Amino acid sequence: MNALLLSNLIVTAFLTGLIWYVQISHYPGFENVTENFTTYHHFHTSSTRKVVALPMLIELVISFVMLFYKDESFPTSLKWLAFSLVCIIWVLTAC
Repeated sequence: MNALLLSNLIVTAFLTGLIWYVQISHYPGFENVTENFTTYHHFHTSSTRKVVALPMLIELVISFVMLFYKDESFPTSLKWLAFSLVCIIWVLTAC
């Protein structure tokens, strides 16, 4: 279980840092795009997808695998909470 937790921590930390960058540095710059915003936004979403798709998928898989991993030191309720939060993040990202 320690390897799963460490893997989950690494991927989650990467994605957390990435979203902080996007929220604080990248999104505020949208207001400066006065021409071809649609083209710029399409570039933004397609290039962002290339960076986040694999780590998000890895995070989802790890949190799902953790649900069925037998380890008494990690309560089942926390496993379900972690998986639920990842699912909520996926829904919010899609919206």
